[in-house]
Amino acid sequence: MINNSYQRYVPAAIAVIIAVGVYLNTLSGGFVSDDIYQVAQNPWVLEGGHLRDIFFSSVWSFLPEGSDSAYYRPLMYVSYLISHALSGTSPWGYHLINIVLHAMNVAALYFLALGLLSSNTGRLSHNSEAAPWAFITATLFALHTVNAESVAWVATVTELSYSFCFIMALYCFSKGRGPHNTAGAALFFFIALLYKETAIVIPVILFFYDLLFMERSETDHRRPGAAVSALIRRFWLFFPAFIIYLLLRITALGSLSPGSAQNKAYTPYEYLINILPLLFEYFKKLVWPTDLIFYAHMRIDPVGSVTELRSILLIIASLILIFCLIKLRRSAPLFVLAVLWIFVPLLPTVYSGWVKGYPLFAERYLYLSTAGFALLLAYIAQTVYHSLGSRRAVAIIILSIFFIISILYGANTMKRNTDWHDSYTLWRDTALKAPHVVDARVNYGNELSKRGELEMAFLEYKAALALDPERASTRNGLGILYGKRGYFQHAIDEFEIALTLNPDIDERKAIIKNLKMAREILKEFSSDKKR
Repeated sequence: MINNSYQRYVPAAIAVIIAVGVYLNTLSGGFVSDDIYQVAQNPWVLEGGHLRDIFFSSVWSFLPEGSDSAYYRPLMYVSYLISHALSGTSPWGYHLINIVLHAMNVAALYFLALGLLSSNTGRLSHNSEAAPWAFITATLFALHTVNAESVAWVATVTELSYSFCFIMALYCFSKGRGPHNTAGAALFFFIALLYKETAIVIPVILFFYDLLFMERSETDHRRPGAAVSALIRRFWLFFPAFIIYLLLRITALGSLSPGSAQNKAYTPYEYLINILPLLFEYFKKLVWPTDLIFYAHMRIDPVGSVTELRSILLIIASLILIFCLIKLRRSAPLFVLAVLWIFVPLLPTVYSGWVKGYPLFAERYLYLSTAGFALLLAYIAQTVYHSLGSRRAVAIIILSIFFIISILYGANTMKRNTDWHDSYTLWRDTALKAPHVVDARVNYGNELSKRGELEMAFLEYKAALALDPERASTRNGLGILYGKRGYFQHAIDEFEIALTLNPDIDERKAIIKNLKMAREILKEFSSDKKR
C-alpha cells in the first residue's frame, strides 16, 4: 500500500516541481498591458473596501467614466486582493499566485488523468500502473510553451483559475453518480463562471463525458428512459448555479452582454467561412508552439471564399475528424473526450469574435485546451505501448520522444517568459514579430520614448503613421516625443490633430492635458525669449 501510494504521488510532486521551476523567472517580471490599469492603478485593488463594487460592476467600472464592458469577473479582483495582501504593489506576489495556480492545475490534471487512463470505463480507479502516462500528461501541460502568456501575464489569472475549476468539475463528475459528486461539479462550475464567462463550456464537456461513458455504467440495463432520467439527475444542479450567475451578471452589467461592435471587419458570411481556419490556427499552435506573439495574432490570415483550396481541405479534414470521433466513441471514448477537450473550450472565442466582428486569436485561450492536448498525447502513447505488447524497446522510444519534447517545451517556455518581463520587452518582441500591427508599433514607440531612445521611438511612430494615419494614439505619442526634443509647436500640432481623430474619453483627456502643457511651455519659452 505504501509502495502503491509512492508510485502515484511522487510523479505528481515531480510534475508540480517542474511546473514551478519553469516559471520561476517570471517572479522578477512587472505589470504589463491591462495589469497597469486593473492592478497598479486600480483603487479597488489598492484601497480595499470595494467588494460591493467588485461583485456588482463590470471589470472596467473602476475607471472614472465607468464602462459598458461585457466582462463580469468578480473573482478576478478577489485574486488581486489576495496578491495585494501578499506583496502590496510589488508585482512578484501577483506572479507568484499565477505560478501556484498553474502548479495546482498540473496536480489536478495529473490525478484526473491517472484515473481516466487507468480504465476505459470513465470511472476513476487510480491504478498506479497508469502513473507514468498521467505524469506525461501533467508534464507536457506544465511545460507547453503556448501557456507562457497565461502564466507570465498577471491579467490571465482568470484563465488559470477557471481552468482549475474545469478540471476539478470533471474530476468530481468522473468519480461517480452520487449526489455529492454532482454537487461538487456544479459548485466548481459556479465558481468558474465568476472567474470567466467562458466557463459556460464546463457542462458541455461533462455532458459529452456522460454520453461517452454512460453506456458502460450501471444504468445500462435499466428500463427505457432511464438514461434520460439519469442525465437530468446529473445536471439539474447546474441550472440554479447558472441562473444565479446570470442574475448577478445582469445586475452588475445592466444587461446580459452590453456593447457591440459598430464597424465589423467581417461580414457574417466572411466570419462563418473563417471559423475553421481560426480553429486550425489554434490547433497548429498546440502542435507546433513557435512564433508566439502577443496581440498581433488577434486576426488570422482569412480565406475569402468557401471554394478556396484551404477552405475545402479544412472542411474535408473536419468531416473526417467528426466521422472518426463517431466511430471511436465506443472503442476509444477517452480519445474522443480528449479531442473534445481541445476544441470545446475554444467555442466561446468563436462567439466573442462574432460579436467583435473578426476572428479572435490569442495564446491565452489555449491554456485549457493544452491540458486536453496533453491527455490526448499520453493516451496515444499508452495505446501504442500496449498494442505493441508493452515491449521495453517501445517504452524507451516513447520516453525518449517525451524527454526531447519536454526539453524543447521547457527551454522555449523559459525564453518566452522573458518577453513578458516588462512593457518594453513585450512590445519590442511584438513590434519585431508583427511590424504590420499599428498598436504594436505605437506601444513600442511609447516604451522607447520613456527610455529616452527618442530617435528609435520617432521611427516607430512614423512607421505607425504609414500604416494608419488616423490613429490618435500615434499622434499623441509623437507629440510627447516632439515635446521631449523641445519642438513644442510640432508637439501642439500633433496633439491638435489627435483630438480631431475621435479618441476615446480617457485618451482625449490625456491628449488635452498634454496639449495644455505644451502650450504653456511654449508660451513661457516665448516670453523668456522676448526678455
